[in-house]
Amino acid sequence: MKKIKFLLLTMLIAMVGVFASCSKDSKTKQEGHNQIRTARALDSLVNLCQTKNLKYVIVDDRSKSQYDAGHVPGSVWLMEGNVYNMDNNEYAKAVKTYCDEHNLAGFNTIVFLVSDGSYALTTTMAGSISTYGFKKSHTYALMGGFPAWEKEYPTRIEK
Repeated sequence: MKKIKFLLLTMLIAMVGVFASCSKDSKTKQEGHNQIRTARALDSLVNLCQTKNLKYVIVDDRSKSQYDAGHVPGSVWLMEGNVYNMDNNEYAKAVKTYCDEHNLAGFNTIVFLVSDGSYALTTTMAGSISTYGFKKSHTYALMGGFPAWEKEYPTRIEK
């Protein structure tokens, strides 16, 4: 079973490479984690994870009021306050705790980050998350954050 999951994960990573080559600007690698350049690419990767039964979590790292106003379907909000003012390790610990509690923990879990569009914030978060048992190469950040999703999918917003 572990070999099958490993093969599926390998296929997912290979398919991400196909997305990158098919869509000139869909994904780039920065600071050891992946930047997803379009909301459509994020949507495709999440659908692929669901189809292949891979563990994943979409973490919205904006403020609670921003999350409540609208968020990517299926995303989770984990901490009170604005992440700009938080200790990144505290936030990463919250991601790990959530994954542990929802049977999503594991070295092969894929983490998608959705912020308010701050590149610096998502880079820092990805680095912090990797210290809690997640691979940086399995951490993806949507460039442009939630505003990019909202622009691409104005009718696919959960409240």
